[in-house]
Amino acid sequence: MTKRSHLLTAAATAITLLAFGGTANADENADITDEVTTCIAEVAGHANYEDATLVRHLVTKQRRSRRGYVLTIDTSVFTDGDDAIREYASFCISRGANKLVKFTIDEVSA
Repeated sequence: MTKRSHLLTAAATAITLLAFGGTANADENADITDEVTTCIAEVAGHANYEDATLVRHLVTKQRRSRRGYVLTIDTSVFTDGDDAIREYASFCISRGANKLVKFTIDEVSA
């Protein structure tokens, strides 16, 4: 497993826990896991994870629409220090596993 795919796997697990832990029951959480994983994979394809020791994704907004789940994701890339070296804001619409409808990403700091 490459460093990048390891970071992606850890990040996808963390995002699911951060976004849904303690706020809804397990059945509701399982309903959106594929969409979150699809969107995080797209973030990983566009964000710069170079020198990262930790990548944190936080779903700040989510809602269901006719087109799929609409997610707003804040991504922070860390090295050994406490401060993020890069931050991104993403907007994603996904309709299940590997079914990306729309995606945008902006680097908000460098």
